[in-house]
Amino acid sequence: CKTVFTMHGLEQFAASRLFIWHDRIYFNLAMRLYCRRADAILCMTEAGKADLQHYLNVKREKIHVIPEAYNQQCKMIHDEGRLQQIREKFRLPPHFLLFVGGITPLKNIPVLLHAFQLLKDKGYKQKLVIAGFRRWKDEKDMALIHQLGLEQDVIEIGYVKDEEIPLLYILADCFVLPSFYEGFGIPILEAQACGCPVIISNPAPMKEVAGGGAALIFDPRNQVELAEKIETLLKNDDLRNSLIQKGLQNVKKYNWSITAQKTIKALEQSVNPLIPI
Repeated sequence: CKTVFTMHGLEQFAASRLFIWHDRIYFNLAMRLYCRRADAILCMTEAGKADLQHYLNVKREKIHVIPEAYNQQCKMIHDEGRLQQIREKFRLPPHFLLFVGGITPLKNIPVLLHAFQLLKDKGYKQKLVIAGFRRWKDEKDMALIHQLGLEQDVIEIGYVKDEEIPLLYILADCFVLPSFYEGFGIPILEAQACGCPVIISNPAPMKEVAGGGAALIFDPRNQVELAEKIETLLKNDDLRNSLIQKGLQNVKKYNWSITAQKTIKALEQSVNPLIPI
């Protein structure tokens, strides 16, 4: 029968050093086999398509770019009662920076913590809120909180329910995603949809999703640059408002219904290549 599979990301190739040796061997062999045998491959971004061609030498005509979307509960919310409930539930301070995601080496938490320490040394009073469950190999990264003396300034709140996440974005001063690689980066769109300014690292799929000019971008290996980006945003209300407005415009391009329709067309074309996509 015809075979179609979705490639959500190529982090095992783009950031291979973060994975243990036998996983690297498995992915290198298995993904090449899958790509060779598949009649079609779905990926999330044009940058992801380029990565498939670069790392796995996939023929471009096999690849269908179908963007993902985001939780439609993520939107501007002006219910002060709900906002106050979330602030009290998680004991959130008046001003904080926000990270959302599963805690793994890929998320690059150490650079975020070092950048945050640089801001504290300059006198900034914001706290850092880390939302997301610990997934794998998180101990060393999260131990930095204690090593840097940030126990009173970093608030780790763990897993957050879908209906509560929008309220976190709305309350935050900004959202930071410092990942070494993301195949898409749904939290980028979640934050933008909630009117939260976004700062991201520079892997091409993330920049594509964030939209031109709708996020501040930094080198994920450079904690000083990240600290400078955060400081610039905190000091510049005009920049903050510009990022918010551009983010709200950017998310209009993304919708799960569109994702579904394009997926159906890709599946149909894999059966009958004469069907236009």
